[in-house]
Amino acid sequence: MATNDETLVETIDDGDDGEDVPSVEICQQLVEEFVRLTETDEALAQFYLQDRRWDLEVSVGDYFDQQSQQQSLLTTTAAKRAIAEVAISSSDDSTDCDVVYNAASAPKRKVTEIEVASSSSGEPQVETNVKDFGFLCWNIDGIDEKNLRLRTESVAKHIKDGKAVIVFLQEVIKASEEILRQSLPDYEFFSGNQVFVEYYTMTLIHKKYVKLVSNEVIGFSKSSDRSVMGRNLLKTRVSIGNTSLCLLNTHLESTKDFADIRVQQLRTAFQEMCQMEKTSTVIFGGDLNLRDVEVQNCGGIPSNVYDVWIKTGARKEVEYTWDMTRNDNLQFNSGSRFKPRFRFDRVFVRPSTAADVEAIHFGLTGLTRLKPSVCFPSDHWGLTVHFSIH
Repeated sequence: MATNDETLVETIDDGDDGEDVPSVEICQQLVEEFVRLTETDEALAQFYLQDRRWDLEVSVGDYFDQQSQQQSLLTTTAAKRAIAEVAISSSDDSTDCDVVYNAASAPKRKVTEIEVASSSSGEPQVETNVKDFGFLCWNIDGIDEKNLRLRTESVAKHIKDGKAVIVFLQEVIKASEEILRQSLPDYEFFSGNQVFVEYYTMTLIHKKYVKLVSNEVIGFSKSSDRSVMGRNLLKTRVSIGNTSLCLLNTHLESTKDFADIRVQQLRTAFQEMCQMEKTSTVIFGGDLNLRDVEVQNCGGIPSNVYDVWIKTGARKEVEYTWDMTRNDNLQFNSGSRFKPRFRFDRVFVRPSTAADVEAIHFGLTGLTRLKPSVCFPSDHWGLTVHFSIH
């Protein structure tokens, strides 16, 4: 999404009306406590808390009840015991929120991850025995100069802490690229900036786990998909151990006015995915600025390609990647209850014939406010995917 996309929307999703909503500080504390009590993530925490008017006890109780019913992860007795130990104390003149909890019965959310080594001297040897890997895709909103260093450093921290070995970024500018390069010496950077443009895409691969095969930029240059915003496909072919991957990172044309071009660009990207040799797994993603109807206008998702969010369960709490009901970095008609949200950012996979790479978990990142500025790292949430290698 570009700077003014927030003013060009097709549906209305009203957010909270502002009544009985705690302060920003208390909301963040409630989110953090929900995460700690349930051992889940902030996306799920915000989903439960906002839907239950920020009542932590009710939110935790409902979460445990649903886990008990749907996954048999927690007995009713254990759930009640866990809820009973939650105690909140807050007052009008204080932002303190104290929670006491014994997490004996909390469900464990296990996602297998490889260990990403910290930077060391010399070129690291590429690891060959990798069974799974982390992937991050994020429009980091570099074109917004407000709190740029703070926000970009937070993005770098999310990359390191999330142990992502492949990263797709959009809306990178020169200043944010410099910060990222300084903060992430263990990564190799590839830019989609062929000519001077204000912002561009970048693909990062971790030197210890990913080996480069080739890199190129494919322009949207046909009469039907020609970009007026400097957009393109950043194609990077790599290997992780014996597994071959083709990475397609893009930022499709922005705004409703360019929907027809965006549909053609999506069609071009799908064609590129399907034309790749079947021995490689293709991962295509980015800020696609898509509305669901545009996917249908494109002819739908190819039969041999899947949408990772759908493949991993289409969880509602991680559906919207640009969501003004939860992210207030940008203002839309200040004071209005009109708060749009969209699944602009998406990841698609075309498996190889060996089907040796599988998406096993999809989540969001960047949901924690940064202090002291009390902003988010970007107006978009980041997309995290964990892949297993068979």
